[in-house]
Amino acid sequence: MSRMRCVWLFTAVCLALSFPVYSETPHPEAIRLSLAEAMKNAAAENPEILAAGFRVDKASAGLGQARSGFMPQVDFMEMFNRTTTPMWVFGAKMNQENIALTDFDPTVLNDPGELNNFSSVLALSWPVFAGGKIYNGFKQAEKNLEADTLVYNRTRQEIIARAAVAYVGMMLSQEKLKVVTQSIESANANLKMVQSGFDSGLAVKSDLLRAQVTLADLEQQRLQAESQVRTAQAALNATMGKPVDTPLVLTSPFEKCCQLSGDVDHWIGVALANRHDLKRLNCLEEMARRNVTVSKAGHLPSVRLVGSYDINTEDFHDTADSYTVGAVMNLNLFNGFNTTSGIRGARADVSQIRQMIRSMELAIRVQVQSAFLEAQSASQRIEVARSALNQADEGLRIVKNRYQNGLLNIVSLLDAELANQQAKMSYCAALHDFKAAMAGLELAAGTISENSAYDKDGE
Repeated sequence: MSRMRCVWLFTAVCLALSFPVYSETPHPEAIRLSLAEAMKNAAAENPEILAAGFRVDKASAGLGQARSGFMPQVDFMEMFNRTTTPMWVFGAKMNQENIALTDFDPTVLNDPGELNNFSSVLALSWPVFAGGKIYNGFKQAEKNLEADTLVYNRTRQEIIARAAVAYVGMMLSQEKLKVVTQSIESANANLKMVQSGFDSGLAVKSDLLRAQVTLADLEQQRLQAESQVRTAQAALNATMGKPVDTPLVLTSPFEKCCQLSGDVDHWIGVALANRHDLKRLNCLEEMARRNVTVSKAGHLPSVRLVGSYDINTEDFHDTADSYTVGAVMNLNLFNGFNTTSGIRGARADVSQIRQMIRSMELAIRVQVQSAFLEAQSASQRIEVARSALNQADEGLRIVKNRYQNGLLNIVSLLDAELANQQAKMSYCAALHDFKAAMAGLELAAGTISENSAYDKDGE
């Protein structure tokens, strides 16, 4: 072996020994967590879902504001004036019912003294007809609340799917660590056998060096696998809204899988009927259509009832009251074509959203087909990988027996160990890919929930 190779081997072993060994012993404060519990926790505590919930609360408040348009508006005002303006002085005295003959003297009329006036006004305004603005505005607010609720539901589904993928991702990283740990145990046993053979003169030095290099490489794989476990745990905790360093013990079985049922057309039909983001676009289209009606109302008159009750006094010793009731009609005759332009813009919004709906439907079809084919491929790969693993196990058993009987060298044994490790990794990857693909398929179909399960035995 060259000097540089010896240095590399020594460095790799030192690094492996210097890092803390990941322990499979559960932390005493670790949370036991099943896949279903992870999805429920994410649905309840993820910050994105909570933020979407507040958006729904805001839309609900907007609906209350729109409903207020049907109700009368009542205001109370308290005003104080101190004036020497002739017109205001004379008018204030009339409101106070305090006019005397001397007030008609031209000198007094033209140059009155200072006058205080306290005015208390209770005013009412009630829209009777607004060309459909109030009603359609209320209906728009209803649809806006429905649309934001659909956004909340879709966000919830996305977070649940993310939690499911994060959970099976952590399971995969733990399984990879187990495989590497088992390989290290086998490599240590092989190294002891080769060392014993080398010490007794039955094995050459190259066999010993090959076993040492294999062990060093596996130690590096172990370090990487431990890092992947911690990273996957942090991702799962973050999805559930927990501190990223919260210790977890996953309880769902890794090898159990649900069954892929139905064909791609079935899943596409389910998606078109259930996708919340598509339903939201339908709500936006309804809102846009009503906005056309609201814009057209600019050509129509508006009518409202008005009334007020006034109390006027100079010093609160004597008061005078009065009331006013009436109706106000307003009709815009020309506003620089603002209303016409608004109608044209509202119609353009309707056309735009219709095209967005078409685009969304096409995108959903592609998403569902891609997710279905991915799940189907992963399901088939599981069977292939399981068969390959059985063959690798049998091959390793045969090679071990022949090696122990002196019929094969260490290279053949190490190659068989590597093939067995790769077969286990491929099998674990297939299981992970199928579970993740099923979560993606249900998300694409809009049917995923915290009650979805991907660890049932397939029939």
